Formats: sequence, structure tokens, C-alpha cells
Amino acid sequence: MRIGFLITARLKSTRLPRKLLLDIGGRTVIEHVIDRAKLVSGIDEIILCTSTDIQDDPLIDIADQEGISSFRGSPEDVLERLLNASKTFQLDQFVGITGENALFSVQHAQQMCTIVRANDPDYTYLKGLPIGCATYAAKVNALEVVCQIKKIVDTEIWGYLLNRPELFDIECIDAELTNIDPKMRITLDHPEDEIFFRKVFDLMANKDLYDFNALLALIDAHPELKNIHGHIEQTDLPGNIKEQIDDTFKKHYSEIMALKKKLYGGV
Repeated sequence: MRIGFLITARLKSTRLPRKLLLDIGGRTVIEHVIDRAKLVSGIDEIILCTSTDIQDDPLIDIADQEGISSFRGSPEDVLERLLNASKTFQLDQFVGITGENALFSVQHAQQMCTIVRANDPDYTYLKGLPIGCATYAAKVNALEVVCQIKKIVDTEIWGYLLNRPELFDIECIDAELTNIDPKMRITLDHPEDEIFFRKVFDLMANKDLYDFNALLALIDAHPELKNIHGHIEQTDLPGNIKEQIDDTFKKHYSEIMALKKKLYGGV
């Protein structure tokens, strides 16, 4: 089995322009993500997946400088971009994260990679972590099924398309953390998030930077950190889009099963 670590990244953000190129703690945001991805063992290829838009050229330069692979694909259809990157690099599974999540949990990403290699599920997700700290994983064949069936093009938020227990083999990894607010955000999307990240990096010792438990302990010890951006709610798919997705999968159930049989080799 060939597993990639795919980092989806673009520079189109409007709330916090070019946020992935912000220097925080001596490294750009996207470099922090790459640094963490390199710590996950069992990965065959790290690939920065960006768009064909010229504004994203600096991300390709950083990938080259950091010695990782890169792929350019659809500006809006993130799922199609992930699928084409996976096919280009001949992956069977991929673990993924988005480029603004510069403090994602390396420990849980490692756990996910180990489980994916052992069980080969269609879609794997982590529950119980703050928003922005969890990786996800998907079998490339399952992703291809979804890409052939889905009707929407803007798939920036796409987990709902693959987390379909009625269609796929889903693996949920429980982080088993206590006292974690499910709305807690450790992701970079607003100016307040930038302030939060800068304060966290200022407070954390370098030796603790990749220790997720140390990060949580730091936030607990400094409750003022949560007040910086705690009022911001994470964007989710609108209810009408979720209904549209549900309806599409119901209407095409037989087609999906036939595609799975074809792609999975007789499943």
C-alpha cells in the first residue's frame, strides 16, 4: 500500500490575506505544516496540493525548497485536486490536512496512518480534537467514486461527501480526550486567529512545539488565549447543500455500488 500525505493549500483567503505565508515563530504557516507532516512515519510521499492559479506560485516554490512534491489542480474542486494528485503519485490511500492548520496533532496523525495501513478503510476521521488539529484519510478508490457521482463543484468543505457509512467502510478514531470543547478552534482563518497563533508560539518552548499534550496544557494554563478568538464559529456546509448531497447519493445508490465493484475489484 502506498500512502501519501496531502496538504491542500491556496493563497486566495480574503479574511486573512495570504495567511499561509505569514511568518510565525520564524517559519511560514505552510512550512510549519510541512515540518509536522515530515514527522509522520509510514508516509511514502508528502505532496503540497495547490491550484493552477498564478497567485499560488509561491507555494510551489516553498514545496521545492522544503524537498517535498507538489501538484497543481482545480482551483475550486478540492476533491478533484486530491484525486488527481493521488493518481499522479500512484497512491492507494492518503492522509490529509489543510494548510492553515499549523498546529495539527502529529501524534494523532501517526495513529491514523498506522490504522489506515493496517485496515485500509474507505474514509478515516478523528473525533474529539479541537478544530484544526485532526487529520483525515481516504482510500483513493472511494474518492474516485464520490468524484464521479457528486454534483457540486466547490468542495472546499468535503468531509460530508465521504463520511457516508451507508456507502463506505468508515473508521472513526476517538482521541479520548477529556474536557475538550467541541467548538474549540486551533486553525488560522481570521485576524484573531493570527493573534492566537503568535501568542501560542511565543509561549511554547521549541522542545514542546510538536507535543500535542503540551499544547493543550499550555492553553489550559493560559485561559486568556481562548478569549482571543473563542467567539468565532467554524464554517460548515449549509443545510441545503447537505440535503442536496444526501439526495444525490440516494438517487445514484445503484450506480455507486456498481462503481465500487468496478474500482475495488469485485467488492
